Amino acid sequence: MPNDKNTDAGGTSELFTVIEIGTETIKVLIGGIASDAEDEDCPRICIYGMGKAVSNNMDDSNIPLHIRKGEIFNIDPIRKQIELAIHEAEVDSGMDVRDTNLYVGVAGQFVRAENVEAAVSAKNKQITQEDLLRAQKIGIEKCVSEIDGANEVLHLCMRYFKTEQGITYDVSNQLSRNVHAYMKAAIFTNKPRYYTIKRMIQDATDGMAPVFLYTATVPTYARNDVNEREKRSLSIDIGAGLTLYSLNSMPGLIEFGHIPVGCNHIENDLMLGLEIDWEVAQHLVHSLDSIYAELASEEGKRTVRLRHKGGQKEREVPMASIVAIVEARVEEIFQLVKRRLMDSDVFDMIHGKVFVSGGGAMLPNVCSIASRVLELPAEIAKAGSEYQCTTGGDFLEDPRWIVPLGMMRMAITDNQIKKLLRNDKSSGGSTLDIVGKIFKIMTNW
Repeated sequence: MPNDKNTDAGGTSELFTVIEIGTETIKVLIGGIASDAEDEDCPRICIYGMGKAVSNNMDDSNIPLHIRKGEIFNIDPIRKQIELAIHEAEVDSGMDVRDTNLYVGVAGQFVRAENVEAAVSAKNKQITQEDLLRAQKIGIEKCVSEIDGANEVLHLCMRYFKTEQGITYDVSNQLSRNVHAYMKAAIFTNKPRYYTIKRMIQDATDGMAPVFLYTATVPTYARNDVNEREKRSLSIDIGAGLTLYSLNSMPGLIEFGHIPVGCNHIENDLMLGLEIDWEVAQHLVHSLDSIYAELASEEGKRTVRLRHKGGQKEREVPMASIVAIVEARVEEIFQLVKRRLMDSDVFDMIHGKVFVSGGGAMLPNVCSIASRVLELPAEIAKAGSEYQCTTGGDFLEDPRWIVPLGMMRMAITDNQIKKLLRNDKSSGGSTLDIVGKIFKIMTNW
C-alpha cells in the first residue's frame, strides 16, 4: 500500500502517480492535493512532476508497431518507454513513484462500455442512497457474471432510474416500492491481456499494483465547471488512435465510450489520397496552421510542393485538397460520436458545450466542425483553475494533457472514497452515513 506521509515538495499527505499509455505518447504525472488547500469540496491539486516518452514506432506504411488503436501489441518496448517517462517525472518532482498511489489509464478493444440494469426494492418504501448503492453492487455482479469475457469492472455510472412514476435522473427520497437502475459499465473483457498489462506495469514500477482507469471516463474530470455539468456537457478527446467521449451531468457521468479512429487516420488519408510517404503526411498535419493561414490570405500561396511516394520527384498539390481530406476525416469522427450517442438515446440530453481535447484539438477549425456536426457550441478543453504546478506548468493549458490531468483528479477522488470507507467502518459508522459521504464526494468532484 502507498505510504501516508508528508513530503518536502509542498506538503501533500497523499501522493499519486498517473500513467496514460497513449497510441503516440506515454504521459506521467506525480501530484496530490495541495497542503494549503482551504476548500475541502474542491481542493487545489498540485502537480510536482511530469514525464513523457514516445510510445510507438511506425513501419513504412504508417502502421504503429507497438500500440494500435489503444491496444498494446509489443510489451517490452512499451515497458521501457514507461520506465523512461516515470524516471523523468521522478527527476522533475524529486519524488519516488514507489511512495505514491499508482493509477494507469487504458482503453482499446479489450475494454468495452456496456449497459447494465439492476432492480432493487426500497426497504422503507422510500428510496435512499443506500438502495442506490445496493443497485450499483448488483450491477457490478451482473457485469462479471453475465457479460462474456468480463473479468474486471473499471468504472460504473448511473444513467437514469425507472420507478412507478416513470424515468428520472434523481430518485433520492422518492416514494416507491421498486427502482430500476440503468447503468453504464467499463469492463475489461480479455483476461490474458489484462494480466499481461498488469505485469508490464508492475515490472516498470518495481512491483507496484496499479489501479486501472478507463480513459474515456476521464476528460470531464479535468474540468470543474458546475454550470456545464448542470447543462450536461460533452467531452471529446481525439487521440492518435482513439477518440474518447463522455457525457457529464451534475451527479456524474451518464454515457462514455470510444471509437477506434483518431489523428493517425488523418495521416493515412493524406498518404493514400496524395500518394505521399507517411513522413510527408505527418509533416503536413503539423503544418496545417500555416496552410490555413496561406489560404486565408489574399496573397497567400495556393499550392505546396510534395515529394511523390517512394521517390524524389516533387509535384504541386493544391492546399485546398489537403484541407478537404483533413476536414472530411475530422467531420467523420464527430459523426461517429454523434451516432453512438443517438443509439444510446442520450444525444438529446446534451444542453451544454462540446469540449474538444487531445492531439485533435490542435487541428485548425476543429471547433467549428464540431459545432456544425453536433449542433452545439464547442471550444477547446482546458483544465480547471484548481490545478497548480511546482515546476513549469505550460502543460496545464495544453489540451493534449487533459486525460492525465483528469486521471489525477479521478485518482484522488477514488482514494478519498476508499479512505472514507476504511475509516468509517473501523469507527462503526452507519452504512447510510458512509453512503451519504460518498455521494457528496462524487458530486463535488
